[in-house]
Amino acid sequence: AIVELKKKYKFYIYLDEAHSIGCTGTTGRGVTEFFNIDLKYIDVMMGTFTKSFGSCGGYIAADKKIIDFVREKSYCCYYGVSIAPAVCAQIIASICVLTGKIGNDIGKIKLLKLRENILYFRSKLKRMGFIIYGHDYSPVVPLMIYIPGQLSAFSRLMLEHNVAVVVVGFPATSILSSRARFCISSCHNKEMLDHVLNAIDIVGTRIGMKYKI
Repeated sequence: AIVELKKKYKFYIYLDEAHSIGCTGTTGRGVTEFFNIDLKYIDVMMGTFTKSFGSCGGYIAADKKIIDFVREKSYCCYYGVSIAPAVCAQIIASICVLTGKIGNDIGKIKLLKLRENILYFRSKLKRMGFIIYGHDYSPVVPLMIYIPGQLSAFSRLMLEHNVAVVVVGFPATSILSSRARFCISSCHNKEMLDHVLNAIDIVGTRIGMKYKI
């Protein structure tokens, strides 16, 4: 729908792939691959190397005119530094694994395992009565807490079950959109996921987070 609007009104599309590059789509190329969108309709693509690639830094991809403008106007191009060679090597190796240039089918196997873990984790949370946001195939799972005062309680109680969680509240979210964020990996096995799910179930019941029940 957004692409159709772009065709009509001629605006720019800036696509943030921070949570999708390297993990979404048949070969991990992101949401454009997942939704079969022609890249010619995307003016600027941005992503991070800190998640799927296990490194640091990020990227912006666009045509030469836009990139030249960013290089001229962006403060990071004047005051920042280039990423280290070892960091570059990690990023390149991750891309080679995804594309099959390293490890043959390892990248494909990891993507399939990741999707399996995502669907399992999300479906279990929904059946427990929790409200979660995001697409069913997104590896980033926001578990809604809503009440700001419950953020620290959820974090502390989860730690009692040996689970460290990332909680996000105001001003990163609106006042009543507090949440915990879980990031699913292909390296997680069912035992790990079940341990976390069991802890969430116990803590969520204790502090009244099961809003769908």
